[in-house]
Amino acid sequence: MSEHESDRLTNPPNGGKLRQWEALGMSRASWYRHGKPTEKPTRPFSQARIARHDHVSIRTVQRVERVMRADPDLWRAAMDQKWGGYGLWGTAEWLILHPDAHRKWREENGLPWPVPELKDD
Repeated sequence: MSEHESDRLTNPPNGGKLRQWEALGMSRASWYRHGKPTEKPTRPFSQARIARHDHVSIRTVQRVERVMRADPDLWRAAMDQKWGGYGLWGTAEWLILHPDAHRKWREENGLPWPVPELKDD
């Protein structure tokens, strides 16, 4: 840290004592919400950040997450190379929204119906 940066942290622009949340570049509310941290917390990946990284729309990221939660086997099939490796997320989402079609797809692929519940570890 340079001398100028060090000076800036101890002498706020409006005078007075620098508050802990200001030193972290946070709002007071965020500082309390995060449990009074001593370092600024890192942000988790947002849907927008994932979409930019994968070069897809936010809607596609939402579909992927919805399919993954509803039917992990369908999610794996959508990620499989037989679907082009990118997934037909609109089709996969349509399947989870239409139980008869979803059941038929699972039976055609040798999977049990209904979708087995995931166990929390």
